[in-house]
Amino acid sequence: MVGLLRRLSAFEVTVPLPRPLLLSSATIAEREYVIAEAEDDDGRVGRAIGFTRGAPISTTIQRMLAPRWQGTVLDDYAVTYDSTVKASNFQGTHGIFWRALSLADCAVYDLLSQRAGLPLYAYLGGIRHAVDTTLA
Repeated sequence: MVGLLRRLSAFEVTVPLPRPLLLSSATIAEREYVIAEAEDDDGRVGRAIGFTRGAPISTTIQRMLAPRWQGTVLDDYAVTYDSTVKASNFQGTHGIFWRALSLADCAVYDLLSQRAGLPLYAYLGGIRHAVDTTLA
């Protein structure tokens, strides 16, 4: 059975910090996150999260990627991704579009790993190692 990307969406969540974070001359009183979700026709949902840093990442996903990706065949995701990149060359190689594309791509890969029944690291070809840690 062919799986389809039924829905690609994004939303933002703002979390106030317990006290402002001072970075050089910048004061950060809250963190704004964007969450991208990719849902297949079986109801599985892949997710990715990132910082907005004040940029309209969720809007870019909703306006530029979702209309193009929704309804596409997940087994052909590489083709979907490549055609999106080619069609969006005028956006440049940096900036908001590419941050949105990267986040949506991570959500789709999370979904693809679920469809394969594998943890994401294994789906991407990684291996798991035990690592000794120390809490200081």
